[in-house]
Amino acid sequence: MDSFEFEDEISVMIDDKNEHISDTLLELFLLDEKEFSSEKRNEINAHLAHCVKCQKKMAELMMFYDILKEEMQKPISENVYKMLRKINPKK
Repeated sequence: MDSFEFEDEISVMIDDKNEHISDTLLELFLLDEKEFSSEKRNEINAHLAHCVKCQKKMAELMMFYDILKEEMQKPISENVYKMLRKINPKK
């Protein structure tokens, strides 16, 4: 994707009824906000500054990715190794 195809569709990704940023756009913004132009970053940050619903969703996404990062650092359990050996016994 070139500088997120979502750039041109940011207004489409804000729910017209409630004027909230879509979950997809929030997640993309969280994962790599540098891919957005400074104008779009400012627009999203301005929305987040006043929208409690989008702030909560962003907080949930941040928590999810923090937990995922922690879990990815943990060693794989013996049970997982056993399941992997059943799936692919070549080792």
